[in-house]
Amino acid sequence: MRVAVDVTPLLGAPTGVSQSLRGLLGGLAETEPDVEVVPYVVSGRAVLARGSRSVGGLRARPLPLPAGLAIRTWGRLDHPTADRWLGSADVVHGSNFVAPPMRRRPTTATIHDCWCARHPQRCAPDVAAVPASVRRSVARGTWLHVTTEHGAGEVAEVYGARERVVVVPFGVPTAPPTAEFGSRPVAPPAPVAGRRYVLALGALDPRKGLAGLVRAFASVAGADATVLLVLAGPDGPARAEVDAAISDLGPSAQRVHVVGEVDDGTRRALLAGATVLAYPSLDEGFGFPVLEAMAAGIPVVATSAGALPEVAGEAAALVPVGDDAALAAALTSVLTDEGRRAHLVAAGRVRAARYTWARTAAGMADLWRRAVDAGPPPP
Repeated sequence: MRVAVDVTPLLGAPTGVSQSLRGLLGGLAETEPDVEVVPYVVSGRAVLARGSRSVGGLRARPLPLPAGLAIRTWGRLDHPTADRWLGSADVVHGSNFVAPPMRRRPTTATIHDCWCARHPQRCAPDVAAVPASVRRSVARGTWLHVTTEHGAGEVAEVYGARERVVVVPFGVPTAPPTAEFGSRPVAPPAPVAGRRYVLALGALDPRKGLAGLVRAFASVAGADATVLLVLAGPDGPARAEVDAAISDLGPSAQRVHVVGEVDDGTRRALLAGATVLAYPSLDEGFGFPVLEAMAAGIPVVATSAGALPEVAGEAAALVPVGDDAALAAALTSVLTDEGRRAHLVAAGRVRAARYTWARTAAGMADLWRRAVDAGPPPP
């Protein structure tokens, strides 16, 4: 079975979507020999490419369409189709919400969450245009992949097509070796090396709830004069809100370190050195950092947002969404109660072991076979 897979997310900075794609491709290569992946990329810059272009170490077929324009157009029309570029595949998979229109081949798409479908005003214009494309794709018969039962319920409610919504969980992300450091973790940034710290991994996006975490840290810092707060992730639209919350901390502000986007080696080092991972999201489709921390033996304090209770189970300390006082109390408890820390670490390792990329690959291969058996959408 030949599966055309959108690898466009591998072009930019590392994100949860690129992590999921990297894990899926690795799982397919190791465990699904009957699946031949045909990578493709949607990019206006692909117009300048001849034949294939290198994307994340893969030779990808270029769809010479500006991605933003293509998404907006596919939200209104079933043109341009991708048959001329991907017609030799048995099925076409959109790894990041959007699958291109196909006349002669079935399509599938991964729906990571429904945040922008429910809150378009809180998303950038290009991202806010995605739900319209998904709705039109569903109307022409696309199968939808989600990673949790919570996500399946949301997607069925927002987009319909309940009979074509399939749950296949992701595995635990693993950072690839870096050229400079191989598989060794590098040292954490100097301000936090050798210190106890609460770590948050994620972009400065309103959905990640990081301003609330900073506010909660005021109480945590008051209870423990040695602990730091480290925010690691790309800049984003919540930067001003986060900066304002830091300024309001007064003297404790110097104990908050916004380290920005980090490479894979530094991310591994930050995670390995953390005392606790905080994940204060307002909504979440899966929650990779939670599983990363659990696999690394780091206790997790998270909100009960979206799919997080389903993914974390009893292996994380969960607090209500937006409750800064509850978040502060849970963090303080995990920082000071060694028995609770040990319980969460042990439970987290067991929980994370359930999520493997071999399972993801097998589930996706089954989804694609179902889509192929069902055939292309009607003309």
